[in-house]
Amino acid sequence: SEMYQRMLVGYGVIASDVASYTRRSKVADKLRHAHLRGCTDPTGNLPEKKVFISGYISSKHGSRELFGKVHKKVYLSRSPCLEPGDAKIVSVVGSKPQNMSADDWNLLCSYGFGTIIFPKSKQSAPLPRMVADGDLDGDGKGMSLVVDFL
Repeated sequence: SEMYQRMLVGYGVIASDVASYTRRSKVADKLRHAHLRGCTDPTGNLPEKKVFISGYISSKHGSRELFGKVHKKVYLSRSPCLEPGDAKIVSVVGSKPQNMSADDWNLLCSYGFGTIIFPKSKQSAPLPRMVADGDLDGDGKGMSLVVDFL
């Protein structure tokens, strides 16, 4: 959408790169963004200021990999967003954190693609609040990520 194009340019991405991506993204295998549903970490063990994105994708080598193993950072915004500051670049967890049990990790990995899991905030403002003053109250707002520019 034009809103996301303006956000990317406002965040410092070169306008011609955004225009090129907009044209390429009309072809399914060139698409590099998604709308996700957010929820709070049911395990309570995700690291602060990092997210887990459920599902698997193909790596550069064609193997099936956990999303976070392939994409270490994502550009994250909430819909709607109005200002460049409404978006953040966040780190994605791609392997089991040290303080997480194997059962909890397997639970997170069992979710199908389309869920972004936010850590329970212990010391700072909750990460969803830092992305366009969002929340996880189930109001149907999608999260967006774009990985091409990182």
